Order: sequence, then C-alpha cells, then structure tokens
Amino acid sequence: WKPFAVEVADLVREDPLTLQMEHFGAVLRGEARPLVTVRDGLANLRVTEAIAASARTGRVETLIAPITTGNR
Repeated sequence: WKPFAVEVADLVREDPLTLQMEHFGAVLRGEARPLVTVRDGLANLRVTEAIAASARTGRVETLIAPITTGNR
C-alpha cells in the first residue's frame, strides 16, 4: 500500500465551446492541425446519434463498423 500523492493543479475555467471554435478558426487559417480526424468525428457523431435514438425509443441501437480502406 502506498499513500496517495496530493497536489493542487492550476485550472483555467474557460468555455469549452469557445475554445473549440477558436481552435477551429486556427485550423482554417492554417495555424493549427485538427485534434481529431474526420473519420473519428464521424464515428463520434454515429455514437451520439445512436445514444439519442436509444433514449427516444428505449431500444438498444446497434452500430455496424464502417468499411475502412486501411488508411488512417
């Protein structure tokens, strides 16, 4: 057994949507690279839509893995 290490971390409270939009603008201007791929974004959207559909219907939603080309 080891005791827990305790420390205080600095935290800057900013609106996550504002930060996301600022990053998006920087990507459009060529100042930053996207943090996720389009494929990852699409996968996230599919999961989010399945969660919403399941909440609406009370049924389990099944996601089928998309066909990939092997390139990421």
